[in-house]
Amino acid sequence: MKVVKAEDVPTQEQKQKGSIDKVKVAELTEKFDAMKQLVDTKKYAILLDKTQTSALLSEFFPAFEWKGYECYAVAETYRQLSEMVNNDKIDSAADAPIIEAIFHFLKNYVGKGIESAVMFRSICDQFAIPMQEINTDRQALKDVALELTAAEKGISVESLVNSFDPEQRPNI
Repeated sequence: MKVVKAEDVPTQEQKQKGSIDKVKVAELTEKFDAMKQLVDTKKYAILLDKTQTSALLSEFFPAFEWKGYECYAVAETYRQLSEMVNNDKIDSAADAPIIEAIFHFLKNYVGKGIESAVMFRSICDQFAIPMQEINTDRQALKDVALELTAAEKGISVESLVNSFDPEQRPNI
């Protein structure tokens, strides 16, 4: 008796549109692999002036609250930022996980006073720039992954997305 896998059975849309476009799948696979390599290795700019650098490293980092294994992230991000300091400012680049860890601690920081708030906001604004770029890059990677998955199944991206939505599924 031959076992038939679900992915071997063409869907209704595949039957209507024909077979899987192997050229498109190959192109999207290559595009996905290249984009994944870029996202995995890309460094993102961190630009802090002298005042921001001093405040971040000597005022805010010592006051970050952390829990459990977050101590590793605090120590490692502090070490890497300290190594980036040149002429009392930071004009360098870091991997996404470092920026995300710093952003996490900035997001959860509890401070006091308007002067501190103004300085802290300027630092947060500087880290929002690479975080937005990281999120954009990851969304682009997800979009290509979705296109690739749809092409591998021989269906449209819309049909694939609808298959994830429980409200779009027929009642069985």
